[in-house]
Amino acid sequence: MYDIIGSGIAGLTCSQILSKSNISHSIFEKETSSPEDHYGIQITPNASNILAKIGLLDTILPDMHVINNIEIISLRNLKTLTRLPVNEFVLNNNLSKYFTISRKILYEHLLNAVNKNGTVIENNKNISNIIDHGDHFDINYGKNDTKESRGIIIASGSSKKPLLKNILIKQTSSNYLTLRAVAKKKEFPFQIKNDSIYVFLSEDLHIVAYPFFEDKINIVVIAKKNNLNFNNISINHFKSVENTFHDFLNATNWTIWNLNDYKTKLFLDKNKPIFVIGDAAHTIKPHLAQGASMAIEDAYSLAVSISNNSDPKIIHDLMEKRNARIKKVIRRSSTNRLIFHAKQPVSYFRDIYLRNTKPISHLNSLKWLYNYEI
Repeated sequence: MYDIIGSGIAGLTCSQILSKSNISHSIFEKETSSPEDHYGIQITPNASNILAKIGLLDTILPDMHVINNIEIISLRNLKTLTRLPVNEFVLNNNLSKYFTISRKILYEHLLNAVNKNGTVIENNKNISNIIDHGDHFDINYGKNDTKESRGIIIASGSSKKPLLKNILIKQTSSNYLTLRAVAKKKEFPFQIKNDSIYVFLSEDLHIVAYPFFEDKINIVVIAKKNNLNFNNISINHFKSVENTFHDFLNATNWTIWNLNDYKTKLFLDKNKPIFVIGDAAHTIKPHLAQGASMAIEDAYSLAVSISNNSDPKIIHDLMEKRNARIKKVIRRSSTNRLIFHAKQPVSYFRDIYLRNTKPISHLNSLKWLYNYEI
């Protein structure tokens, strides 16, 4: 019997796979309802492959956008630097497709699948901490409520305060802020196609825009803190932003937050059935679009390992081997962050490189990421 802490993408995906293997479990969730926002997320081939394996992709498919191209554009003059043929890459490498979807809708599909399995989800259970008693764990929530557990999967997302003393979380300094908004396609100052993701690069910020829900597009702006602040979201002083974007950026109602970096270290007893997945185990920078996909991968890796092994040490060892991949994703995300926010003269040579390199070459450099078999 396992208790899953958190009913986000990682927790629900893990539950679905455990149910298929007839492994008894329940879920604790601090919230009382599903997410309200309709922000978008990207589901890359490594994750859509897993959704297909666990029998959910066909159900979710009507609510997804298939991505055929990723277009990288200079924000200085709105000229295309390169167009990455994602669909061609997928077909040539026999991969699952690349998708975008509303985060809320993906969540609801996962939740429906879990509910059909009859899995108990205990909502409004804000876990304060987990105590290891050697032969069992105590899950503490509320004022004085405790549940005794024999096995725990922590999938509670990123947090400054760990649930277990064997988890060390260190927040490192970050000079970036994130702005997120949803707009209708006709409101955006650039023609957005339903089968494409658009990445706009400048020297001070970058913008990602893509269709994900009905006629809406998801927009993410990442910029350095010295260019934006919580009280004055103004883009006017960005010298490298093409003029037609100014009014749109300044008139949009943004949600804004610090893009914090966290370093999480797990000091778990390998002889005990307690595991950590998703953002609770590692925070993925958004510059490779792998947050949701890594959560799905984590959940699949752990649940399959639990299904095939009764010895916690074997499961811990398998998850440790996965850490090499996670670290590579984080490194590549960090590299992308530097490239996306490069200043002159580096940004000048970046743009030349993008214009003069064969588009398929950029995707081939990501075979290790997208063509991943667990």
